[in-house]
Amino acid sequence: MDYIVETTKLNEVNLKTVYKLLPILFTSFSAPLFGSGYLTLIGFVQNDLNVSLFQIGLTISLYALPFTLIQLFSGSLGDLTKRKLLLQIGAVLFVLGSFVAASSVTFLELLLARFILGISSAILMPLSLVVLADSIVDEARGRVVGMYGTMTSFGVFSGPLIAGIVNSVFGWRGFFVISMTYGVILFFWLSFYNVKESEIKRTKSIGETLKDSVVITFKVGQFAALQVIAFIGFIGFFMLIGLITFTSSYLQGIGVQSELIGLMISAVGFSGVLFSFSGGWLVDKIGRTQTVRIGAFGIVFSFFFLFFGYKISFIVLFFGMFLFGLFLSFLWAGLNTLATEVVPSQRGAATSFYSFFRNLGQIMAPLLFEPVYSLFSLQGIFLSGFMLFLVVFFLTFPLSAMKKEKNEI
Repeated sequence: MDYIVETTKLNEVNLKTVYKLLPILFTSFSAPLFGSGYLTLIGFVQNDLNVSLFQIGLTISLYALPFTLIQLFSGSLGDLTKRKLLLQIGAVLFVLGSFVAASSVTFLELLLARFILGISSAILMPLSLVVLADSIVDEARGRVVGMYGTMTSFGVFSGPLIAGIVNSVFGWRGFFVISMTYGVILFFWLSFYNVKESEIKRTKSIGETLKDSVVITFKVGQFAALQVIAFIGFIGFFMLIGLITFTSSYLQGIGVQSELIGLMISAVGFSGVLFSFSGGWLVDKIGRTQTVRIGAFGIVFSFFFLFFGYKISFIVLFFGMFLFGLFLSFLWAGLNTLATEVVPSQRGAATSFYSFFRNLGQIMAPLLFEPVYSLFSLQGIFLSGFMLFLVVFFLTFPLSAMKKEKNEI
């Protein structure tokens, strides 16, 4: 099997490059696909295990907790140990968590499975981005990172659809059987992949390595450029989840059919699938911060459009959501590339720091936007998005200067 990628970086993006990077691209695909797919199944899981809505909520929270916290340190652990080994550990945990979920007959077993899957995703997501970024020269990195965005968007977009089909044929446990099979294939696929490892010398014990990973992560977090990148990532996910959650709630409240609500929400993910690679191409052509700036300005326009047009018709609202997803894919392409480059000597730690705050925005959005939505309905959400991304747009100007500093530990 020709999936060996030499430690020297690839020089261009073509079909051969894509073929060689497939194992890592599919690694980045796993967490969004099976994470979003589970959300489709929660009603069926609740009925089958005869548990309360609160208990089902715990299975979501106990996935999000390790997924968020461990992301903060998994990248620095990859810098201090072996990235390939950590990716394989992530794949093994993915198989184990899926097996426990598929065979669970009690709520506690399912809770354990979700916790294990959260740990697995926290390892696989940031490390796959680091390995992809390390595999190619700077001049073509944006397009590879754009592929990462395409795969993650496609995972979020297709997960609920696949889960619904599998559940109708095999039941909800069938979805976890598929994810377990996927994890096994991924583990052996990664065995043929020669990951470019960090050049940091590894002579310390496990305890010292864990301690160093914490120290390095917090040192990396002191760089102003990375703080700005992480903040923008937080705002991006914060508004994405806020927009999806409360647009869905609004449409349900005015009696829109569930399939039309699903179509509306899918507009964001669908445009991400279509334009993530274009965003990566733009990164390589005009620059990282410039692409972030275009994305932020486009999102400001999309919220302006939504604020004044969402009540006109369903088509107008759909188009506004599609525009948001399009420019968000540009924003992610620039940010994801910047996160892997801003501290070159500690690429894994920097990427983890960024990923942690990005995911924190996802967790905080429903809580912080609830009073805004209660008082001002969707207009409050749109106005918030307009104002926040206006701030992001102006932050890109000092970021251009910050990222030129010598960010090394």
